[in-house]
Amino acid sequence: MKKYAWILIMAIATGSVSTAIAQGGPRGRGPGGPGGPFPMAWLADATDAQREQARAILDEARGSRQGPPPAMTLRRQLEAALLADTPDDPQIQLLQQQVAAAEADALAQQIAVERKIAQILTPDQRAKIRERLSQDAPSRRGGR
Repeated sequence: MKKYAWILIMAIATGSVSTAIAQGGPRGRGPGGPGGPFPMAWLADATDAQREQARAILDEARGSRQGPPPAMTLRRQLEAALLADTPDDPQIQLLQQQVAAAEADALAQQIAVERKIAQILTPDQRAKIRERLSQDAPSRRGGR
């Protein structure tokens, strides 16, 4: 049980960082998320009209969100369940599944926004961005 708890705690700690970044961490909305570094980096070579379209897409996405992200709330509940004097394994498993579902939903929303932004760019702009992303990929993953 201790080994399972330790692995789960480490997974949560690691996931908490990525979730915080993906759902509104210190850099805005996070990698690829609405308002995050990827979409804004995509607009480096964009025209003023394209930037305005992207802002409208991002504003729409922000307007549809209310309150803290569900995954963040569920993660806190999971962390509290893990720290209980007597952890309830079925409850922990249920929360784990709920966190995974909420994160999958957040990712789907993030992808939808990025797809909309990508479509306002020209094929040449998208090609440049793909090239940049392939060159930057190792540094974004801590050298992996």
